[in-house]
Amino acid sequence: MNNKSCCLELSGYFNNVGITSQSHPEKGDFDCYGQTFPAEDLPMRGLLIVLNNVSFRFPSGVLGEPDNISCNYQIIRFPSAEYKYLHVLGACDGGSFSEDWSVYSDASL
Repeated sequence: MNNKSCCLELSGYFNNVGITSQSHPEKGDFDCYGQTFPAEDLPMRGLLIVLNNVSFRFPSGVLGEPDNISCNYQIIRFPSAEYKYLHVLGACDGGSFSEDWSVYSDASL
């Protein structure tokens, strides 16, 4: 049994600024209402964090530049490999949130 896992590099798909400094929250807009997460209260940029035995890489870019993916019908291509699970670390503000996902295992798109 192979328990190998990997963190996919998704920074090329980042289209939203959700993390800003407390002194300049206007440089982001996580939720379309001007809200952001203060960098001072979050893990260090680029840090590998583990939740329920699943590794995630925290965004490592420049503060105030896109650092997350806002769902908008994008197609995100993964490297060709055999995958058993897809774990996604998500965030929202103002309550719970759900999003529909479609995963295709071929090159039909």
